[in-house]
Amino acid sequence: MVAISPAIRLAVSRIRPFSRQITLAVAFPFIWMLVSSTRRDDLASSFPFSGSTHYKPVPIPGPKIPVTIVNDTLGGLAVCLDGSPPGFHFQAGTGDGASKWVIFLEGGAWCDSIQDCHNRSLTKLGSSNQMQPYKFIGILSPDPEINPEFFSWNRVVVRYCDGASFSGNKNSPIKVPGQNSTFIFFRGSHIMPAVVNHLLQHHNLRAASHVLFGGGSAGALAAFLHCDWFAKTMLQESQPVTSPSDAAAAAANGAASGAAAASSPSPSSSLSSPSSSFSPPVVKCMGDGGIFLDTKDVGGQHEMRKLFSAVVRLQNVSVHQGCLEHLKSQTAERWKCFFPEYFLPLLHTPLFIGNTLYDSWQMNYSFAVPASFQSKDWDQCRWSLADCPWNLLRKFHTYRAEMVKKLQPLMQARVSASVPSLRQAGQEPGLEQAGQEPGSGSRGLKGWIQGGEGVRGGKEALSGEQGGLGSVKRCPHGFFLASCHMHTMALWASWHGLQGPLLSDQSMAQAVADWFFERKEVRLVDEIFGRNPSCPSSSQRRQSKAKQRSNAG
Repeated sequence: MVAISPAIRLAVSRIRPFSRQITLAVAFPFIWMLVSSTRRDDLASSFPFSGSTHYKPVPIPGPKIPVTIVNDTLGGLAVCLDGSPPGFHFQAGTGDGASKWVIFLEGGAWCDSIQDCHNRSLTKLGSSNQMQPYKFIGILSPDPEINPEFFSWNRVVVRYCDGASFSGNKNSPIKVPGQNSTFIFFRGSHIMPAVVNHLLQHHNLRAASHVLFGGGSAGALAAFLHCDWFAKTMLQESQPVTSPSDAAAAAANGAASGAAAASSPSPSSSLSSPSSSFSPPVVKCMGDGGIFLDTKDVGGQHEMRKLFSAVVRLQNVSVHQGCLEHLKSQTAERWKCFFPEYFLPLLHTPLFIGNTLYDSWQMNYSFAVPASFQSKDWDQCRWSLADCPWNLLRKFHTYRAEMVKKLQPLMQARVSASVPSLRQAGQEPGLEQAGQEPGSGSRGLKGWIQGGEGVRGGKEALSGEQGGLGSVKRCPHGFFLASCHMHTMALWASWHGLQGPLLSDQSMAQAVADWFFERKEVRLVDEIFGRNPSCPSSSQRRQSKAKQRSNAG
C-alpha cells in the first residue's frame, strides 16, 4: 500500500468541503461550450418545444452527390459572391420518374453589408470553391419509404451562394474596403437562368412532364421570386418554335399559362431549340419555411424590414415587377416586394406553402431579438416556447394569427379547373378572389384567427371540395402550417412525419403529393402552440439535425 504523507492528507482534508464547487468550476467551461453550440445563428437549426414522444431515429440512405459546376456563366454574369461559378447537385430519375423533376433551392439567410457579404464569400454560402458533396434527404431522398412520391424523380439541389435569395443584380463588382484587390459580386439573379440553361442542355430538362420547383428558408423565398419566371420558361422551352407564327403561338400559350415573368433575367439566348413534340409540363412551386413576415418584433421594431431593406438596397435586388406596379412605387418601397406577403397573391403558378406558425428562426432573430427584450424571460421563450410564461406566449400566438391572416388571399384564391387542363385548352387560369370564407362545414379562417383553432385530432379545419377538379372552383394552392417551434421541414426527417409534425394525420410529404397530383385540396392549419404532440422536442430536433447535417456534408 502506498503511504500518503501528512501534508497531502492535510491538503485533501481542507479541499474536500469545496470539492463540489471545484468540480463545477472545472466543468463550467465545457458546459458553456455545449450550451453555446446549440445557440449559434445557424439557419439549418431549429428549436421546437420539448416533451414530445413522437420520435424515432431514422437512418439516412443514399450516397453523397458531388457538386456540378456551371461553366457557362452567361458571359461571367452568373457568379457567386467571390466570383466563382455557381454549382448544383444532380441525381437522375429512374423508371416512371425519368421525366419528372424536383428542383430545390438551398437556403442560408442573407448578407446585408459589404463586410458581411465578404465574410460570407469565404464560405460555402458564397463560393462554389467551398462546396462539398451533398447527401439527398427528405424530399430529395432516394428511399421510397422516406420519400414515396418523389424518390425516383430527377432531383436537383441548387447551392445558395449570392446572399440575396438568388436575386442580386449589380453588374459591376464591389471592392471590399481594406482588402487589396478583393472584390465581391452581387449577381445572384443570373444564377437561376444559368443553372436552368445547363439542365436544359445537359440533362434533358426540356423533356420534363412534371416539375416541382421549390426551396427552403431563403431558398424558399428565392423559389417564390422565380416561380412564375421558371413556369413560363419551362412552358416555352417544352414546345416547338420553328417559324415566326409558331413563335407567336408559343408566346400566346405562355401568356395563357398565367406564368407572368418575374423580374429575373431570362435564360440566355444560347438555349437550344425545343423538342419537336409539344406536351406542356405540369409546373408547380413550393416554399418550405419561406414566409418571412413584415411585422413588428416584441419591442415594436421592424427587424426583418431593416434586414430586407438593407439587402435589397445593397445588392440592387430584382423583385417581382408586378409587385412594384401594384405598389405604384419603384424606389422607396422596393423592399416590400422582397416580402412574400406582398407579391405571392400576384403569382399565377400554383404554390405550396409549408411553414411553421412559430418559426424558430424568426422567433430567434427577427421577432424576439435580444435588443427588443423588455424582460429576461424573453430569452427563455425564444429558445423554448414550452418554458415561456403565458403572458409572453400570447405574443407568439399573435404572430401565428398574423401569418395565417396574411396567407388568407392565397387561401381564398379559386380556379375553375386544373391548371394543366386549362393550359392544354389554351385558356388562362386567371385566379379570382372568392367572396366567401374558404371551406365547407367549418367555421372558416376568421375562427382560427380569433380563436386560435385549427387542426385537432386529425380533423381538417378547412375542408375544401374533394375529388377531381372538373368545373368545380378550387384553391390551386396547398398549405401545411404546423404550430411547432422549428424552421423548415422538407429536408429533414420531419418531411415524412417520423421526426416532425402531422396535421390531420398527414405528414408534409403526403400533403405535398396530394396537392401536386390534385387528389384533394390541402389546406392544413394547426392549432395554437402546445396542442400538437407530433412536434419534436428541442433536444430530439437538435440531435436529429446534427446527425443529418453531418451526413449532408
